[in-house]
Amino acid sequence: MSTHRAVLGQFFRQARLWFATALTVVSQVMPALSLIPQPAHADVATGDVIFTRQQSTGMDHIMRSSGGTVTDLSTGLNSDLTDDEPAISSDGSQIAFIGLRPVQSHPELYPRNVLMIKNSDGSGEDYIHIPTYDSSRTPAYTPFDNSPRWSPDGQHIAYVKDSDAASESGIWSYDTTGRSDVQLTSGGDEFDPFWSPDGAHIVYTGLNTSTGENQLYIMDAADGASKHLLAGSDSGYGDMYPSWSPDGQRIYFASTQDYGVYYYESSSKFASGTPTRTHLSVDGPGGDPRVMGVSRDGNTLAYANNVVRIDPNDPNNTCAIKRVFTISSSGGTPTQVTDGAGCTTVDVYPSFVQNAWPPTYCSTTTICISAPSPSDAPYTRQVTIGLSSSGVKEFQYCWSTVGIGSAPDSTCSSHVQTSTDLTNPERLLSRSKHSM
Repeated sequence: MSTHRAVLGQFFRQARLWFATALTVVSQVMPALSLIPQPAHADVATGDVIFTRQQSTGMDHIMRSSGGTVTDLSTGLNSDLTDDEPAISSDGSQIAFIGLRPVQSHPELYPRNVLMIKNSDGSGEDYIHIPTYDSSRTPAYTPFDNSPRWSPDGQHIAYVKDSDAASESGIWSYDTTGRSDVQLTSGGDEFDPFWSPDGAHIVYTGLNTSTGENQLYIMDAADGASKHLLAGSDSGYGDMYPSWSPDGQRIYFASTQDYGVYYYESSSKFASGTPTRTHLSVDGPGGDPRVMGVSRDGNTLAYANNVVRIDPNDPNNTCAIKRVFTISSSGGTPTQVTDGAGCTTVDVYPSFVQNAWPPTYCSTTTICISAPSPSDAPYTRQVTIGLSSSGVKEFQYCWSTVGIGSAPDSTCSSHVQTSTDLTNPERLLSRSKHSM
C-alpha cells in the first residue's frame, strides 16, 4: 500500500477539555507521523506528586515523587533563594511556583516572593512578576505572591497577592497568553484559590465575619462576580485549603473540626441546593492536614500531615513534622509518600500531575494527537501517515472526550477504515466529524 495523506479536522467540542486523539495501525507500525502543533512534552508522568521540601537551612525546593523516587526540581539555587508552593499545569509541562528572588537593582533589600514559572523538569525558569522597588508608589515594594493554581485549560493562573495596601491584596488571575492580571477579590482576607473542573468558578478560603472563622466561598473565575458563601459551610469551624474533584461534585478541604479532612458533596456541582458535609475517615497519622491535591480519576487525595519523629540530635525528644500522604477518596489508611531524615525537613503543598503529555498508552503503534482548546474550534489538522506497502489493510481512529491522558473511547472499533477509505480524504474527514 502506498503512503496516504488524511486530513482529520474541523470538529467542534462541547466540553472545556482537551481531547486526545489516538490513531492505531493494525498489524504494522507507522514509520512516520507529521502533525502541527502539539502540547509541550511533560517531564513528569500522570500520577506523580509535586511538592515543596522546606529545609531547616531556609532553602525550600520543589520536589517530584514518582514511583517512590524523589527528584529535586530546584537544583542550582543558592542559599538566598527558594522555590515554594508548586502548581503543575494540566498537561504536566510547566510548574507555576512562588520564588523568593532579589529585588531588581536593590540587592541590599530583602528578597520578595513573586509568581514564577518553569518547565516540569526544573529548567527554564522565568518571572511572571519581577520583584521591584518603586519609591513613587505605596507600598514601594512589589507585593508578595502566594498560592498559585492553574486553570484546567492552562490559560490562567489564580494566585494571592499580599500587599500593605488592602485594596491591592486578594485573589488575582494571570492570563498566560495576554500576560495580564485581573483582580478578583480585595481586602486581603481571601486565600487558597482552586478552579472548578470546567474553569468557570473558583472556590477559595475567606474570612466569615459572622463566625470569625475561615470558610469556603465560590466566585466566577472570569471577573470575581457572584461571590457567595458555599451553602452550608458556615459551620463555625475553620475550613481551608479547598480542592475541587475532577467530576465537580466534591470539594475537599481541611478543617479545625477534629483537625481532619472533610468534603462537601453536591450532585448539582454546587450550582444549587445545600451540599452535604462529610468527614473523611482517616486511619493512622492525623492532626492539621494541609493543602490537598486530587488525582485525575478522583480516587486519591494527596495532602501534608504530621508525623512524629525522634530527634536525631536528642534521642530523648521527638518532633512533629509534615510529610506527604495519599489516601483513597473514600477514606481508609493513608500511605506515606515522602520521608526525610530526622526533624530537619518539612514536606508540604502536594499536588498530583493530572494529564501529562504524552499519555502512557502512546507508542509506535498508537500515535497520540492532542486536539486544541475549545476556543480554537473549528480546527484543521493535517496528519501524514506512512504505511507499509504490504500487510496493512486498515487503521482505526477514535476520540477521547475525557481529556488528555485518557484512553480512547470504546467506540473506536466502530470507526475502522478499509484500505479504499484511505485513498479518499474527504470520506475520512466526514467520518471523523460524524464520530464526534
